[in-house]
Amino acid sequence: IVYKFDRLSRSMLDFLQLIKEFDELNVVLVSVSQRIDTSGPTGRLFLQILAAFGEFERELIAGRTKDKMQAMRKRGTYIGGVIPLGYDLDPQTKKLVVNPEEATIVRELFRLYLEQQGLVRVVTEATARGWHAKRWVTKAGKLFGGAPFTKLSLRNLLTNLVYVGKVQVDGIEYDGDHEAILDRATFD
Repeated sequence: IVYKFDRLSRSMLDFLQLIKEFDELNVVLVSVSQRIDTSGPTGRLFLQILAAFGEFERELIAGRTKDKMQAMRKRGTYIGGVIPLGYDLDPQTKKLVVNPEEATIVRELFRLYLEQQGLVRVVTEATARGWHAKRWVTKAGKLFGGAPFTKLSLRNLLTNLVYVGKVQVDGIEYDGDHEAILDRATFD
């Protein structure tokens, strides 16, 4: 029993596979809100049409969501995800704001990389100084993040355009709506 037939699955292929399995097991699919006799060819055709429209709707919504997210990124808006070390999220404006203590660590990581010319040496130094990745408390009050730096996490930090006040969408840089922590020459 489903509320609507097209809510069984938003994938036409999955929908048809489920219908096939139901038939093999002599299971009847019933919708609470739609009166369709699925035992005949007309009812089966209608089910396939509903499944096609369900998949179309899913793809349309996904495309619109992606377009909206890209438009927001192009305007430099923070759209969620892991907040980078050196920044906090302003609860009112939902914008990234510089965390002065963490920003000092970020600048020092860049300085050490320029001096040491190697990720392993900088990771070793960061560990010795007790530095770690961004740590925060979730809405549920759970501590998250704060892992020691690795080569990968340090590389990701050193190549993140957010630190020069930029965002990147499809390989193109845009001005972010947040303050830069580093100058472009140091970042480059």
